[in-house]
Amino acid sequence: MKFSSNTELARHLIQKFMSDGEVHSKSDIIDYVFSESKKYELRGDMTLSIVSNAIQKMLYNDKTPYIAVRRGEYKLNNSLLREPTPYEKAYKILENARERLRSCFVITLSDSGLDVDALKSVIQRANKIDKLLDDAIQEAEKGQQEMGEQETKETEQQELEGGMQMKL
Repeated sequence: MKFSSNTELARHLIQKFMSDGEVHSKSDIIDYVFSESKKYELRGDMTLSIVSNAIQKMLYNDKTPYIAVRRGEYKLNNSLLREPTPYEKAYKILENARERLRSCFVITLSDSGLDVDALKSVIQRANKIDKLLDDAIQEAEKGQQEMGEQETKETEQQELEGGMQMKL
């Protein structure tokens, strides 16, 4: 594989090293890049500056799939790489809707022009709407939990079947 620059090679090697999803220290990443870069044709020396800049750009970018676990320790966040489930999407939409709806019902007595009884009615309806959204959010959470449990069962079943096939 040919790379147009040492920085490109460093990024490739960092991605390769981090792809296991485990936590890696910055020094381990640097050591890996230096040791693996010897296997490639380089354009000049692979320097600490090149590797550090590649790490900086890859790990501190807003859209990066990598997260800092602790200071100087990083890992691939696999959840950012997969498509969210329908329940996760619904949860985000409902949470956003709840915040937006709550902001609609911020009323001060001086601004409203409503009498006290009308204001009480608005507050009661706002609370009912909030309760409905809360129920919907809980349903989305339950659905996601059930989906996760089903995936776990399927994985366990596949492992069990795989073990049986190996014995045959």
